[in-house]
Amino acid sequence: MTTTLEVMPWPQGTSVSQLTAAFLAGYGPTTRKSYAEGLRAWFRWCNEHNLDPLRVARPHIDLWARWLEEERHLAPATVMHRLCTLRSFYRYLEDEEVIALSPA
Repeated sequence: MTTTLEVMPWPQGTSVSQLTAAFLAGYGPTTRKSYAEGLRAWFRWCNEHNLDPLRVARPHIDLWARWLEEERHLAPATVMHRLCTLRSFYRYLEDEEVIALSPA
């Protein structure tokens, strides 16, 4: 007898904070802390610009990167780390079938 594991979709109405917690749970303490900081900054920026983080497009991420460089004066390595955090987060959401295609 064979059993098949069915992939269950995320429940309707799952919040961004729940998805973020699930994403961060896969990492150790140091990475989790760093990724959480980057995601908090991203979510804050999205909120200030009335953007739903689950419905952003690539240009939004590009604008955020420019904002980090020009307004926040972050070092290029820090900006790159923040972008890598977003890429990992959106890849996770894509793998979990929360979004169809990663904007990152």
